[in-house]
Amino acid sequence: MDMKFERTLLCVIVALSIILTASFGVFAAEEPVTIKWWTFSWWSGITGQEVSTDEHEYTGLDWPRYKAEQFQEMYPNVNIEIELLDWGKGRQKLDIVSAAGKGGPDIITEDGPNILKYAKYGAIEPIEEFLTPEEMLDYYETGLEAAYMDGKHWYFPWKFSPTNLAANRKLWDDRGVSNLLPTEGDRVWTYEEFLEAAKKVTHDINGDGIPDIWAYAHWLKPVGLKYGIEPFMLGYGGSIFSEDGKTVVLDTPENERGLQFLVDLQDVHGVMPPGSAGFDIDQADNLWNQGKLAMRQGQTAVKQAMDAAIREGTLEEGVIDLHPIMYPSDLPEHNTKTFVVVHAIAVFKQEDDYKKKMVGEFAKFLTTPDNIIEASTAGYGFPSRKSSGELYSDDEYMQYMQRTVKYGSPDFANPFYHTVSRQFITPMLQAVFSGQKTVKQALEDATRDANRYLEQQEEAFKKK
Repeated sequence: MDMKFERTLLCVIVALSIILTASFGVFAAEEPVTIKWWTFSWWSGITGQEVSTDEHEYTGLDWPRYKAEQFQEMYPNVNIEIELLDWGKGRQKLDIVSAAGKGGPDIITEDGPNILKYAKYGAIEPIEEFLTPEEMLDYYETGLEAAYMDGKHWYFPWKFSPTNLAANRKLWDDRGVSNLLPTEGDRVWTYEEFLEAAKKVTHDINGDGIPDIWAYAHWLKPVGLKYGIEPFMLGYGGSIFSEDGKTVVLDTPENERGLQFLVDLQDVHGVMPPGSAGFDIDQADNLWNQGKLAMRQGQTAVKQAMDAAIREGTLEEGVIDLHPIMYPSDLPEHNTKTFVVVHAIAVFKQEDDYKKKMVGEFAKFLTTPDNIIEASTAGYGFPSRKSSGELYSDDEYMQYMQRTVKYGSPDFANPFYHTVSRQFITPMLQAVFSGQKTVKQALEDATRDANRYLEQQEEAFKKK
């Protein structure tokens, strides 16, 4: 064979080899990946401002689908499957797959405390796998501290959501007792001040001897989180969990005093509707929207729902004059406590390195400063990243809500708060409000049963 031809042929072979190697390298880097994203209905529509019509109904899937499409344009080899979870059964499903270590999602949007519980089962990847120390510095310390457990951070903080009390100031003005509402500073007040105000605003209009305007109401059914009612118990200096977070400590004089105060609002003072044990959220919403309820659980979603109802024409403008306030406490400057949760994004354990990288890229995409701004404004929350900036400079309500984040209790960040509240505190509340148990007996029973559950969980973690 001619030497010149041999050299030419060799060059061609080498060139083809380089091309094929490069081609297979690109193919390998862009192998098809399916990411399962489990999420809840955080708001309807993309912006949270859309109004459903007979022709089109907006749902909690709209924003997730929008974000999935954007990411898939960046990474055509990625397919994102979205499952919208029910707020009750969805969390039970996540508990099951986390404990089993299989059958779950690749990524979730969920409350931070629950993610910490899944992490205890070994089901979650720490975010140190995906973020540099410099990138983590852009997250507010409050979010990172809440995500920290056993030496690692287990979720990407997404947005903050505080809870307090909401008052309909119009009812207080109509009654001529708006001076009894706290208005200065962070609007903290004592139990005595709360009770005096509640008695003055509760009244009968039609003369049948039954109040038409109630001071306060809360739903105790169905079984679920009661973060809007537990701060009444904690305001005397009580706690749900021990300082190390490992045991439940409901059975204390402080919690007994706070829970008795709540029960007396219904049974002794008559400022809550009777039958609270069977009261549900629809009944509370109806009283509120009809202008018959002076105070209720308050959070950013209350304003969101009110604004949406006015836009949709189901609530007449002027019926509610929204005025946020803090829960009562024995010593406001020390004991005022409230529920503050970090809504978060977490990556479930991955066996394939390339897929883990892509799921991490999707988590980072969902928590870019711009996407956090979108989620915060649509869901009436507060951004978890410093570079997202100030969103509510012209909104007095939201500015106040943001100030209350500092009153968040560590009890509500505990990995088992959601389960303890749902499975043990709700039945306890229903028992005392229906008169089936004394306050002391209910607290003792709930403490005992909850700690048995925590002991069982600890044994399960050891086996994992």
